[in-house]
Amino acid sequence: MALHRWLLTGAALLGSALSAPAFLGPAQQLQRLKADYINYPVLSPDAHWMAMAYVGLTDKEKSSSHLAFLNVQTGQLKILPLEAPLNFRFLPDRRTLVTGFGFRTGVNFVDAATGKAREPFEPLPDSPEYSRFAPFPDGSYVMAANGGHDPTVALRAKATRPLALPAQAALRFPLAFSPQGTVLVTKSAAGLSVVNPKTWQTVREIPSKVAVQVYDAVFSPNGRFIALGEQQLQVIDVTTGKVNFTLPTAAQVSALAFSPDGKKIVVGLARSQPKITDHASGQVLQVFDAATGKLLQTVTRAESRLDALAFTPDGRGLVAVLTDQYFDRSPSIYVATVLKFKVTP
Repeated sequence: MALHRWLLTGAALLGSALSAPAFLGPAQQLQRLKADYINYPVLSPDAHWMAMAYVGLTDKEKSSSHLAFLNVQTGQLKILPLEAPLNFRFLPDRRTLVTGFGFRTGVNFVDAATGKAREPFEPLPDSPEYSRFAPFPDGSYVMAANGGHDPTVALRAKATRPLALPAQAALRFPLAFSPQGTVLVTKSAAGLSVVNPKTWQTVREIPSKVAVQVYDAVFSPNGRFIALGEQQLQVIDVTTGKVNFTLPTAAQVSALAFSPDGKKIVVGLARSQPKITDHASGQVLQVFDAATGKLLQTVTRAESRLDALAFTPDGRGLVAVLTDQYFDRSPSIYVATVLKFKVTP
């Protein structure tokens, strides 16, 4: 009997010792920027480039910001002579950025590697600034919308022929295409509309109070599930319309990413307003089981906001951009920190 107890105790201790490590391991600081203004940072799909609106500490002209690219690996900062847009998004080719101008109508396609910019081939209607972009998964076109005020247009990114979109309400608030390009999810008055991109017909309406509040969404790698975040995390099966779960998060959701195998969802948080003085650390990342919604891990940092997330191509790293704004300094400064977390699948 004593031997039996010893074996059970030993097995329990061995099981504890061999328990699975945390999904996100130690973080390596890749880059840290200080500037007079840093805003709207986004990462390319391969986490190689970061784009942002930028004003340097030594810039004489402070009234307007410029579009800037940071090479996340080398730290090379490229500031372009382009008015910083308020809305931009990387295309699937991992280096082209589609941007809307900051204070006037227009769109640019900008190459992060060369800094070269071009306008779309199509003449654009005289309308307010484009505020939402949904690239086709193959990078051929980009859907551009301005908050429902005018019909959404399809801009040629790589395609050689123009594409006319039907002027229907379901296309005025595009969120994202599935990775396979078989589904487009858009916002609707009651939640989400699932659209067939071949016919542009709505195939399913999904009620969701969370979706009404969000401005972005991410698909799982298999294209079946979509994750939405506001003050809550919600995961929906777009093939059935079923809401898998809706869970509260520790703070306002500011970034979302599915793990490459689709089994986990990483949630970035914006936990405070701009800093007046340094404050205590708090949660900036949460990791959830994508199937059950179980909270698996939290990450605590001193930064107040996480703005962007992207996994490295090999899936072994997660790059995150965290920002702070210090208004108790003279001059006030913005700080962006780029971290790379080690990932254990």
